[in-house]
Amino acid sequence: PVVSPTTLTHGVYLANKSNVVVAGLTVSNTTAEGVYVTGGDNVTLSGLHVTLSGRGDSATYGFEKGIKVVGATASTIQGNTVDHNTDSGIYLAQGATGNLVTGNGTFADARAGTDRAAAGIDLRSPNTVIGNVTHDNEDSGIQLYTGSDGSLVANNTTYRNGDHGIDDFQAPGQRIISNSVYRNLTAGINVEGGSTGALVANNIS
Repeated sequence: PVVSPTTLTHGVYLANKSNVVVAGLTVSNTTAEGVYVTGGDNVTLSGLHVTLSGRGDSATYGFEKGIKVVGATASTIQGNTVDHNTDSGIYLAQGATGNLVTGNGTFADARAGTDRAAAGIDLRSPNTVIGNVTHDNEDSGIQLYTGSDGSLVANNTTYRNGDHGIDDFQAPGQRIISNSVYRNLTAGINVEGGSTGALVANNIS
């Protein structure tokens, strides 16, 4: 099934839902985020292809994530392909805690005309990121930003991104373990800006 709206809307929008599975859809050409989850718990997003959120025109439609999760907990984002969106591929905002991001592929996400702004996976709250492949995104492959303290990032592959492979900025207590990181534009694994107490172990960079 293909979801391709022609009006200003999301492809999939869930507000304060629990125990919901959304699987097997292609979501493309939305003017808002492709998939937007706000509140709720135990939501599963699986086997989706989310592409062209913002319709490739950030000057007109703004910066739209492929998958955006706000405030939802204990949920799973698994086995999705997220590409060519006008902002980060998968974005977990502050308040979206205790979620699992696993087995996804994110690539070619970019804000048009903006240098280093759209990451493949962007965390703003504590979550677990395991076994994903992120490449050729405009910003870092995996970004751990302010508020994502104490996240686990393990067994991911991230390459040819426009900033770092894995970027830990102003978020202490991160565990960055057993990732493969190569051919990114700047540092493979970056820990800075007050990101104290990080464990960086068994990575290939």
